[in-house]
Formats: sequence, structure tokens, C-alpha cells
Amino acid sequence: MRVLFVGGLLLSILLTGLSTGARAQTGQLEINQTVVEEAGGFPYLITSPGAYRLTGDLVVDGDVPAIVLAANEVHLDLNGHAIRGPSSCSVFDCPTGQAAGVAWTLGGGAASSVENGRVVGFSGDCIRLFSFSRVADVSIRSCGASGIALAASSQAIANRVDSVGEHGLSLGSGSLYAHNVVGSTGLAEAEARAVVGGSASAGNVCLDGSCSRRGERRFYLTRNLFPGGDALGACTLGFHMASIWEVLDPTDLAYDHLLGQTAGDSGEGPPSFSTTATLGWIRTGFEAQGFGDEGEANCSAWTNSQEALGTVAGLHQSWQTGPTDAFGTPVEPKLGAWLSGATFCSIPKPVWCVED
Repeated sequence: MRVLFVGGLLLSILLTGLSTGARAQTGQLEINQTVVEEAGGFPYLITSPGAYRLTGDLVVDGDVPAIVLAANEVHLDLNGHAIRGPSSCSVFDCPTGQAAGVAWTLGGGAASSVENGRVVGFSGDCIRLFSFSRVADVSIRSCGASGIALAASSQAIANRVDSVGEHGLSLGSGSLYAHNVVGSTGLAEAEARAVVGGSASAGNVCLDGSCSRRGERRFYLTRNLFPGGDALGACTLGFHMASIWEVLDPTDLAYDHLLGQTAGDSGEGPPSFSTTATLGWIRTGFEAQGFGDEGEANCSAWTNSQEALGTVAGLHQSWQTGPTDAFGTPVEPKLGAWLSGATFCSIPKPVWCVED
């Protein structure tokens, strides 16, 4: 008897004859329903690194994981087949639990991959892998948690995700995603998004509009307000407080209008501003400075919310006469499309965020 930890769930499983599937001529270990049953049923535990290939669909009757990786460097080719669980999501409900289609346990799941097939119908994540892993060309549907959940420095490439309870793609720091199509998400969690974390290395299509179709880097102005000393922690996962030099030319960026503030004529772009009163905190690239003009003042590198000044900025709305100051007087633009100013760090302001 051995105890497994899978995505927060403790499982006691009798380990008899696991990972003993027939070796194919390609050198890949074959997995199918018969192999799983001979090994004692689900969850099917993989304890050795190597290449594995499905030779038929796997059907899981109970609310348990299908395949659990207890080793690193496991490469699973679904070979066009499906791993099917008993759960089903509708537009009104999505049962939630801990049972994943493919998941890592302690000591496993890093530098691993899943590709070329389908994972459908689990109460937890459809696929959950640890760091330095990859999921590619997999169709995901009807899972109660995230469609694909990957830890740091991983990749999600050319997958299709639809009808999941939480996020479509949940990615750790340094992860990349490209050419994915993400449909209905958040069926069990209203705040869920198509993609959380990671950076797009090429275009993606998301039903909720949060992906850039051409892979541009995203930016936004927070809806909530923060004193200057709290600005560094204002951005959501996958974003950080922007320096003006990261967003100076917004034509190279894609505005995330779901996360950020909008105005009546924003469409899918950022709002514009006529005075410094509503601008957002932005990094300056200058040394830590509590006072000075815009471009210098930065709330002591965004650590001081008391007697200090910080720089604020926004896209100006006056196209012909240039931006105006806090009193409505036209001034010459100093930063192209941007209007800037300095204000007290104790005054709550929105924060400009840019994708990692």
C-alpha cells in the first residue's frame, strides 16, 4: 500500500504491476484498458521515466485520477485516443473535485509531456503537470477545475479547451502558450479566465476575449486603486507593474479590456485621459526617489505611501492641442501619446500593468 499526493488529494493505492505495459517496436510502453486493469485499475501509476503511448481509449468509471506521474521525464503520446472520465459540464453546472485526467504526484511530473489526443470528463484538472513540461495538440473538455495546469517554465501549444469549471490554461511563471483555442471557462468559478499566467509566444483565440490573436504582449490599467507603496503588488498573475519604457508605444501591445479600465469609446483598446487627476502609477526607470517631477518621483521605488511623490501617466485624449494639465490648460506632449504628472503617494491610484 502506498500513499499518493495528487493535486491536494491523498490517495491510498495498492501498487501491483504498475507501468508494466507491453513495449512497442517503437520503444514506447503501450497503455490501454487491458494493461490498466491488469495493473490493478485506476489510477494508473507511472513510476519510471520514458515514452508511453496509448493504443486505445481509457475509460474511468469512478471519480479517481486516470494517469498519475510518479516520475519525471515521462512523455505520454495519446496517439489520437481519449482518456475519458465520468464527469460532464453543462452551461449551468460543472461538478468539481480532485480527480484529474493526467496529474503529477510528489517526485514526478516535471520535464514531462502529454500530446496528440483527448482528455474529457474529470472533476479536477484535465491535465496537471509540474515544471518544464509541455502539453500539445490535446483536446480538453468537461473538467471541473482547469483544462491545463502547468507549473513554471512550461509550454501549452495548439490545444483546444472548452467547458471547464475554472481556467482554460493555468500557467506558472516563465511559461509560454501559443496557437491554443479556449472556449467556455469559469463554469464553476465566476472569476476564472481563459488564460492565467504565462506569456503568449504566438496568437491564441479565447472566447472571453482575453487572448491576443497575434500574440502581442498585453497591458492594462487596474480597475482598483492603490497607494503608491502598494503598486508593485497590484497586477494579476502573469503581469507586473509597467515601466513607461515597456508601454511607450502602445501600438505594439494589446490592451486587456477584461482586466483593465475602459471608457465609452474604448472598444478593445485603453481609455484616454484629459487631466492628471485620473492617471495611473507607472515605473520611471529612475533611481529610488521620493520627490521630484514626473519621470523622477517614484514613491521611493514604490515602497513609500506616506510623505512622498510618485509618477502617474495615461494616454491623452487631446489630439490637436496636446494634453492638458490638472487645470485643463493645454501643454506640449513630452512622451508622445502619454500624459504624465506627479502626485502624492498616499493618494490611491490605478496601476499600469504589462504582461511578463
